[in-house]
Amino acid sequence: MPGEGVRSEVLYKKPSFEVGQGAVRLRVIQTGPIENLVELRVDYEKADVPSRAYYADYCDVVKGRSGISLFFGKLKSGTSVLRNKVEIVFPEELFIRQLWKNATSLLEKAKEEFERRPLEPIQELVDTEIVQTFRSNNVMLIFASDEALMDFYYIAPTEIHYAFTKKRADISLDPVIRIVLSTSLLFELLTKCKQILERIPNFERIMEGR
Repeated sequence: MPGEGVRSEVLYKKPSFEVGQGAVRLRVIQTGPIENLVELRVDYEKADVPSRAYYADYCDVVKGRSGISLFFGKLKSGTSVLRNKVEIVFPEELFIRQLWKNATSLLEKAKEEFERRPLEPIQELVDTEIVQTFRSNNVMLIFASDEALMDFYYIAPTEIHYAFTKKRADISLDPVIRIVLSTSLLFELLTKCKQILERIPNFERIMEGR
């Protein structure tokens, strides 16, 4: 989660320590009487691979009450009927700072793949009530040619608290789920993400890290 942190308007001390020898490292930037500013860095080479895996040929993005939901679904072959779906809910600010900021560099390449292998539009989608929901605040996104994957992870607030108070030496990175999808579907997903993000009032400020 490069560059992420909790910011304060009143800051006093300089960085004092770093925590973590595994996939996640925490560095204290500054501390204050009300809030603290920390930085988290994730080394995905040291992260566990999610044991759950899901192949999707449908996606959607929805701004909800407590974050932004990514929906991935599997259509019944040859139909517009969803067999099942998974929902992954991201906190809004981390969705911008972590997922979107890292995805923008892939957008143009994914678009090229989409133009080579366009997806057929879904006509009169029939939704499903079979939905499994997860919470995530970190994702590794990668693709090669026509296939992509998104590994979703979760860092609990308690992990940050115990690391900051020096009660724990390492920060746990919980592997949530791996989503496998075509690169064309990834482009469709990122396009829908952009449409949602452009309507968030503080989008530019959050992208700039202010």
